[in-house]
This record gives sequence, C-alpha cells and structure tokens, in this order.
Amino acid sequence: MNDTIEILKAARQLIEKREDWWDGSGGVEQRLCAVQAVSTARIQYQSRGGLAGWFTLDALFAALPPGAKMTDDVGAVSRYNDTHSHKDVLALFDRAIAATECAEDEWQNTLDDQRREYAASRGIYDWLDK
Repeated sequence: MNDTIEILKAARQLIEKREDWWDGSGGVEQRLCAVQAVSTARIQYQSRGGLAGWFTLDALFAALPPGAKMTDDVGAVSRYNDTHSHKDVLALFDRAIAATECAEDEWQNTLDDQRREYAASRGIYDWLDK
C-alpha cells in the first residue's frame, strides 16, 4: 500500500467518530477537520516527509464533486468540510481511498506490462509465466 492510501485511511480514522470531527463552527477543542486530519496522519506516518501529505490532499481534492472545486485543493477541501455533513466528509475520504487504490492497481498493471514486454524482447520467457 502506498503512503497516500495509508495517510488517507489514518486521517479518516481520526475523524471517523462524529465527536472527533470539526465542522468549522464553534470551538475546536480536540476535534479535527479533514485537512487537519490529513496533516496529523502525515506527521504520524512520516515515511516520505511532506510530499505524501500533499498527494493526499490532491486525492481528496480529486474526489470532490465538480461544483466544490472552486479554489485550490486545501481551500476546497476545507470549504467542503465546513459546508457538508460528517457523513459527506467520510464519503469524500472513501472516494479518495478507492480512486487512489484503483490508480495504484492501474500503475502496477502498466509496470507489469512493461516488464513483460521487456522480458519478451530479451527472450526471457520464464518470467512471462509469473
């Protein structure tokens, strides 16, 4: 599993309970919005530094409904968090996780195809059966 998927799942888990999620109104206390959850999960994960966290916000931004993409990734995700229900925000994470997993599978398939083409071009046929 790649860093982005790990961070998305960890961030979602941080706000999974309604009482742990901040909707942008009232006092913050110990609650987190979607962007804060990603930042916290990225810091906790720390396998690839800051880059993985930004890819995670990109994944959330890409999972937003088209009408919600009026500004940059952080602003749009924050606005979506503040104007939608807890259930909607969790669904946003679910869509981002599913899309990232799908993209990772497609990338792996492309890589496997390239390896097969290379092996076939070099006459390495035992690898093709794997």
